[in-house]
Amino acid sequence: MTMALLIGLLGAAVLAIEQKAVPQFKVLNPEGAAMTSRQLSTQSRWVLFYVTPRCRPCDSILRAMKDWDSPMLPARVVVIVRGPLADASAYVEARRPQQLSAMAWFADPTDDAWKALELKGTPVLIGVQDGVMKWAIAGVLNNPRMVESVVRTWVSQ
Repeated sequence: MTMALLIGLLGAAVLAIEQKAVPQFKVLNPEGAAMTSRQLSTQSRWVLFYVTPRCRPCDSILRAMKDWDSPMLPARVVVIVRGPLADASAYVEARRPQQLSAMAWFADPTDDAWKALELKGTPVLIGVQDGVMKWAIAGVLNNPRMVESVVRTWVSQ
């Protein structure tokens, strides 16, 4: 109920997704090592945030994270950036608030994650619980700072 209320306040589209395991895909970590989708987070509940460079709504959400009240929340967000590792690194470094330097991010240089997740646009947030995708939000958000409420609600349930 709380999640539905918060999602309604965001103004973005809630995607109808089949609740299924996070599909198999590979991305690159900041050092360039290949990582599988199963290696993205050790948390039981976390949020996958898929972004693309030159996406203003993606930028707004990343920048709004600096105002999050809880330091544990960014540890529950995994960012995947579509594009080559160098471009992804430059994108993250330019937009991620300094205090979130430890936030996990990965590059998707071959569109492996994009295709496996069957994405059509960005930004996309996907709630994951025990390796299963439970919900997704996509599109422009009325208030990017509301993402904190969504993440907080999701990880604290």
